[in-house]
Amino acid sequence: MGTQKEIVTKIRQKQANYVLALKANQKTLHTDVSLCFSDPAFLATKTLYFKTTEKARDNMELREYWQSKDLSKLSTKDDWLDLKTIVMTKNTVTNPYGTVVSLQTRYFINP
Repeated sequence: MGTQKEIVTKIRQKQANYVLALKANQKTLHTDVSLCFSDPAFLATKTLYFKTTEKARDNMELREYWQSKDLSKLSTKDDWLDLKTIVMTKNTVTNPYGTVVSLQTRYFINP
């Protein structure tokens, strides 16, 4: 399912919730959200943080999550029905020697 305004509207009309990934096709929203989470002050004061660590084969995977209800810097927030929170996840995989072999950052929206 793509992150499209029409899909969000249909989901909310059915009184359901959603968690949708932001990708480059939603350029303005993706840019605004990534700028929020790139600000250390925003991370420190406007987010909830959670992390997990687990062994993945011989590697270690650190999963970090930040969630914020502060949408004040999102120029298109009103275009998304019932948008309430933005989320950033960062998955870091390191090998047994401590070298990062994979780093993935993703952004999400949800009501």
